[in-house]
Formats: sequence, C-alpha cells, structure tokens
Amino acid sequence: MPNARRRLERERNVGAVVFDLDGVLVDSEPIHFRATNRVLARFGQSIGEAEYRSFIGIGERASWTAWCAQRGITVPVAELLAAHTRARLEEIAAGVEPIAEAVALAHQLHAAGLPLALASSSTRAVIDALLAALGLGEVLAVRVSGEDPEVRASKPAPDVYLLAAARLRLAPAACVAIEDSGPGVSAAHNAGMFCVAVPNRWTADQDFRDADVVLESLRYFPLLVL
Repeated sequence: MPNARRRLERERNVGAVVFDLDGVLVDSEPIHFRATNRVLARFGQSIGEAEYRSFIGIGERASWTAWCAQRGITVPVAELLAAHTRARLEEIAAGVEPIAEAVALAHQLHAAGLPLALASSSTRAVIDALLAALGLGEVLAVRVSGEDPEVRASKPAPDVYLLAAARLRLAPAACVAIEDSGPGVSAAHNAGMFCVAVPNRWTADQDFRDADVVLESLRYFPLLVL
C-alpha cells in the first residue's frame, strides 16, 4: 500500500475523523443532478452527466457561476443557489439512498468514542436534511457548511477542513478525512489532514494523487483507525 509508513506513523494518534457528505455517506449526486436540471430548465437549459461530473467537489457557487457564464444566464447566482437548495430539499423529501457501510462506519466510530465531524460544500439546509434522513444528526453534530462565513473558498481550498479541525479543537494533522472527489481530497491534503479516498461512479475518473490511501470500500476503514 502506498505511503504505508506515513499511514502507520500518523494513524497511531488519530484524534478525529472528518466525513465528506455527498458521495461518501449518501448517494446524493443523482439528487443534485436532477435538482440542477430542474433549475436550468427554467431558462431552457440543461446539463449532461459528463459535464456535471467534472464539477463534482468544487463547490456550488463556483459551479453555478461557471454554468451561468457558459449558458448566458444573467440571473444573480445567489437566486440560483436558493432555487437549487429548494429543489434539492424537495428531492431529499422524496427519499435518499444511504451508503450503508459509510453510515454504519459513522455509528461504529461514534460508539467507539472517536470525535467526528462533517465538512461539506453544501448549504446548511441540505446538510441538515440529509443527515436527518440518514439518522446521523446526533452522530455528526460538528458540521461545516460551504455557507459558513469562515469558509472563504470552496474545495480544493482547505477552508472547510481547517474549520472542522478548529471546531473539533484539534490540529488538522490529528484528523483523518474521508472523501470521494479529487477536489475534496486536495482540500483535505491542503489542510494537512491524512485523507482516505473512496471514489464512486460519479468521481472515479478524477485525480486522486493527493490521497494517502484509496479504498474501494469503507468496510476496511476501521482497520486504519481502531
């Protein structure tokens, strides 16, 4: 396994685990994809899956700014973000698909007494709705949203992970991040965290060179930290 020596040295003193949300704990990209097209349809526009996948992980404001520029949409981005949030909340209310092994892992780590946090670029309303649907509201009480005022830049900037570490009252180097996207992995790496990548079908073709470990499944994750 690459970086095995660094992995073993650092993981002897794991202080906390920081989860990404979309694509890690819940298969929510189909929800976001449908919601995005619902908003774009108001302007006679759409986005294909291949283009959408290329934006996964970089943050909503940056994505919508680019999509508007490419399509000549002049509505303020803030209005589109609000519409996108409303559309996603409607999709979430219709049902979500948990990533069972990741949800079970969060419960397992929480039961073992390991501090946990969530670091996501999503809006607070979407984060709260998804965690409630997953039954993880109490397990992941420490949360960072891309809307938080301390977050000046979206992934791959380290802001969300630095803020998560601060709220955990730990040094970033004491935290292990779990990510599914290349920009997310780079954000955790740039924050100084050890990062475990778990790519999925939406992100498998992204760049994971900044990951310390790439796993096919989170079922092996407890071997790293417990």
